[in-house]
Amino acid sequence: MPNCPLCQAKSGKYYNQVNQYQIYRCQDCGLEFTYPLPSNKELTEFYSTYQEQYFNQTVKRLNSLEYIDFMCSNGINRQAKLLDYGCGEGDFVKVWGNSAVGYDLKDRNFFNKYGNKTFDIITFFGVLEHLATPLEDMQLLVRRLNPNGYIVLMVIVNDSGIPYRYKPPEHLTYWTSEALQILCNKCDLELIVYESLAMYETVSVFKEKMGRRLSPLIREKIMPLHDTDDLEYVLVPTNNIITIGKVK
Repeated sequence: MPNCPLCQAKSGKYYNQVNQYQIYRCQDCGLEFTYPLPSNKELTEFYSTYQEQYFNQTVKRLNSLEYIDFMCSNGINRQAKLLDYGCGEGDFVKVWGNSAVGYDLKDRNFFNKYGNKTFDIITFFGVLEHLATPLEDMQLLVRRLNPNGYIVLMVIVNDSGIPYRYKPPEHLTYWTSEALQILCNKCDLELIVYESLAMYETVSVFKEKMGRRLSPLIREKIMPLHDTDDLEYVLVPTNNIITIGKVK
C-alpha cells in the first residue's frame, strides 16, 4: 500500500481504477493520488501531443482577466515580476504584460532557462494536478520567490461538491483544503486566500458537458447538435479553487 506523497501517511486506501493506474485516497489529508506514477518516458510521450480541451483564445483571455482581477483585489501589484509556471501557449503571460515570463512543462529545462532569476509571483493555473512530484516541485520554486513573494495556485479539488473525472496520466493528484494547507506549510507559505472558482466557457461547451449526464433522447430534444451560440460565453461554477500563498 503506497504512502501519501504529501503527508507520508500510511493510510492510503485503494479507491478507483483507471486503465493501468490505481487511484488512492489518503485518509489523513484527503489527497487522491495516482499509483503507480507514470514514468518520465510515458509523460514525455503523453505531453508531446497534449492539447488543452474546451478553451478557445477568447475563453483563455476572459479567464486570465478573472485571475488578474482576483490577484489585484487581494493586494498583488500588477507591475510585479511574475513567472507563469506551466504556461502552455503563454496566454496568461500575454494578458499580464511585460513584467511576466512563462515556462512550459514541455521544456523540461527550467533551471537552464532561468538560472538564478527570482520572481515576486509564481502562478500555477491548472498545473499542480499534472505534476508527478508536486511537493518537491513547489519547494524548489518557492526558493525562486523574492521576500514577501506569492504563489497563486488554481487546482482541482475533490471536496468542492462538483463531480470530476479521474484522468491519469494527465491528472495525477486531486486535492482538498487540508492537503493544500499541508502543502503550504511544507513550503513555508502562509495560505492567505482560498476561494472557489468560476470559469468562462462557450455556451456550446457548457451544454456538451451538461449533456453527458442526460439520456440521448432528452439530450437531442433540449440540446440540438447544431447550435448558433458558439461565440457566447458563460461564467460557470467549477471543481477548481484558487489560492494565494505568501512567503513567511
